[in-house]
Amino acid sequence: MSPFSNAARSRPGIIEDAAAPYLSTIPDAILLMDYARKPQGLERTMAVLKMRGSQHSSAEHRMTIVPGGLKVEPVERVSAQE
Repeated sequence: MSPFSNAARSRPGIIEDAAAPYLSTIPDAILLMDYARKPQGLERTMAVLKMRGSQHSSAEHRMTIVPGGLKVEPVERVSAQE
C-alpha cells in the first residue's frame, strides 16, 4: 500500500495528501531542494531538514551541478546591521 493512498482530490488536477504529517517518521533523511531568485537568474539551493542520528545544519546551501557530481557550499547572508 502506498503512503499516498489517502490522497484526496478536492479540485481537478490537485492532490491534497492527507498522509503527509506522518511521512517524516519513515525516511532517515529529508532534503529540501529549491530555487532562489537572484538578479543573475535562478540559483539552486538545498537544506537538510532531517538527518536521523546526526547533528546537522539546517541552513540553506547553494547547490551547483558540476562535471562528476554536485558542488554544495553555504549561502552567504548579508547582515541587516551592515
